[in-house]
Amino acid sequence: MAGINREYWTKLELWLLEDACLLASGEDPITYRPKPRPPQSGSVIFISSQHRDLRDFDPSSSPDWAKLYHLARAAIDAKTLPAVQTKRGLAVRPAEFLPFAQGKGITLPHWLADIASARPAGTTPDETQPSTTIVPDNAKRKAPDIFIAALIRLIAEISKRSAQKGIPFDVNEMPGIKADFRELAIKFDSRFNKAPSTFDDYLAGLLRFKQGAQETDFYQELFPELFT
Repeated sequence: MAGINREYWTKLELWLLEDACLLASGEDPITYRPKPRPPQSGSVIFISSQHRDLRDFDPSSSPDWAKLYHLARAAIDAKTLPAVQTKRGLAVRPAEFLPFAQGKGITLPHWLADIASARPAGTTPDETQPSTTIVPDNAKRKAPDIFIAALIRLIAEISKRSAQKGIPFDVNEMPGIKADFRELAIKFDSRFNKAPSTFDDYLAGLLRFKQGAQETDFYQELFPELFT
């Protein structure tokens, strides 16, 4: 545990799924990273002799982090655990993944407790409202990874604040019109500051707004500190 760079990991918005499984199980992903052999060999060796591709493990006999990987992949395929396809592989948001891991019987290292508490204690993504999370369709999406990562964070915050006020929230029936949401998004994170047409294109397949919806004060009331 002493070797894990906690400050580095807690600052990242997304973790590769393999790294997330290792961290949740108290392992340091850096010691499991592949180290290339000289180019002529055409193969790889690993810093840790105990490393194998998580997909190679038999879930019935593998360590906690490998079992968790199989469970997470199944949840992602079932669209109950949000994930983002990056150039390096599937990635997850820590505040979404860690409660999922807890729900599967993983005892998290104490330094990850604050991140896991972003969701109500004892819940996992598939036990809360599934319509309050987004799962990008990587075959159709136009938005870059950094936009989707920020969007996942914003939707999670809207969901949390809505729940605190007892207001229903559903990503398939977004309140108001896109212009209302775009106004909030830009104030929440500068990475959303795109032309309206680009912003709309990036949201395609991720969020749905009711046809004929009217302007609303929903977002201003939920985030008063951003509109003062």
